[in-house]
Amino acid sequence: MNLPLRVGTLALMVCAVGALRAAEEPKMPDWVPVFADVKPQLIEDKKNEKEVSVTWYFATSKTPAEVKAFYKKGFEANGFKEPKEDSIDDKDDGVVQENIKGNDGKRFWFISARLEKNAKETQVSLVYQIKN
Repeated sequence: MNLPLRVGTLALMVCAVGALRAAEEPKMPDWVPVFADVKPQLIEDKKNEKEVSVTWYFATSKTPAEVKAFYKKGFEANGFKEPKEDSIDDKDDGVVQENIKGNDGKRFWFISARLEKNAKETQVSLVYQIKN
């Protein structure tokens, strides 16, 4: 095979793999609120006979408290009542973190919003699980 044909074949394979990967990326369920102006990155997508577990990550200029308030309101609007909340404000290390989670027996979600000392953006992890 000559070099141009090899390069063309390789480029086609890379495009096909990229298209398959994009097609496999899970769609956020309707009951999971979507934070405005961010593009979550898929970290993990696990499926087995018992459950689906998906982890997303994004960064935002909003504070951890603003992130927590958004998700608390959004998940409550989707039927999750009385979520469990946890706050960390470590003055020594300069870390502020807000955690909130909910569970209705079939669906589980967890949000962690963390702002490190001198950081400009809050780092957010979003995990949801669906039992089969």
